[in-house]
Amino acid sequence: MNKNRIIGLDILRSVAILLVLYSHLRIYCFEYNLYKIRIDGVSVFFVLSGFLIGNILIEKIRTNKLNILHFLIFRWTKTLPSYFVILFLILIYYIVTKQDFSAFNYKYVIFIQNFYTSHPSFFKEAWSLSIEEWMYIFLPLVLILNNFFKIDKLKYFISVFLFFVFISIILRITYYELGIYSSLKEEFRKIILFRFDSIIFGFLVSIFYIYFHNFWKKFSLLSLFLGLICILSIELKLWNYPPLYFTLESIAILFLLPYLSNKDFLPPKTLNYLFYFISKISYSLYLINLSFMQIIFIPFFLKYFSFIVPNNNFILYYYLIFTFFFAILLHYFIEIPFLRLRHKLN
Repeated sequence: MNKNRIIGLDILRSVAILLVLYSHLRIYCFEYNLYKIRIDGVSVFFVLSGFLIGNILIEKIRTNKLNILHFLIFRWTKTLPSYFVILFLILIYYIVTKQDFSAFNYKYVIFIQNFYTSHPSFFKEAWSLSIEEWMYIFLPLVLILNNFFKIDKLKYFISVFLFFVFISIILRITYYELGIYSSLKEEFRKIILFRFDSIIFGFLVSIFYIYFHNFWKKFSLLSLFLGLICILSIELKLWNYPPLYFTLESIAILFLLPYLSNKDFLPPKTLNYLFYFISKISYSLYLINLSFMQIIFIPFFLKYFSFIVPNNNFILYYYLIFTFFFAILLHYFIEIPFLRLRHKLN
């Protein structure tokens, strides 16, 4: 395990992917009435990703070392290979089984299938990747413009981040009040222009981490308490205005970061390794767990291996076992080789 890793952030990433898995495995819980957790695992990923990438971008811009092409290659060698492998496998499956894949088009290749409209039914989980990819294209380009203006970098960063937050919130409120979109899950949650703010909140909190680190550490416990209060208010449904739901969710998550990013936060060693492992394969788990497993593998498994499924409850067990199995394969045979390539390029 890398000694420089921050275990608290591994825990947060692990919780995020476990929340995603929990929301998707509920269809296999035939005899259990599972509690519906309102906090969205993808929103946790957004804020955490914004925080981590924000630290990298802001530090490089502060020291005039940002190379946008290098930054994008650094990110794409992590995200694109596995994405295109799963996209290709799903597409091949649809072609071979002669199913309708008319929802697929070139937009999936350049991540604009949900730029300003709801995400298509094909490869449903790709919606969040589109939001992240475009955010990490737009933001460095906007931030590096600071080099052309005689503006204090800190003020410029804050102004840009607040602008993106404002635009996303105003768009959601406008579309909701006009009755154009009303579905929290399928529309507000999955449209690129509506969700930039979730990632930007992570960038905003990275400013405190870099510029006001003493304040960050001093009030970490208070921040944790506020975050838990926000999460509780979400779970108790005390805040139900759809356009601002994701705003409160993002604020709740960012409040957790000062405490969890503290290197002095150390759970038992066994848990360290567990969270480290889940965190490492979280991206592969995300790509594997929905379309690949629920559309391709589980139907195939039930068709040809039903004799080892004594009752419906076993479907859940097989779903979890094979989700982790295929995620590990994807991580070690696709992700890691490209990460090694990235290291060589560096």
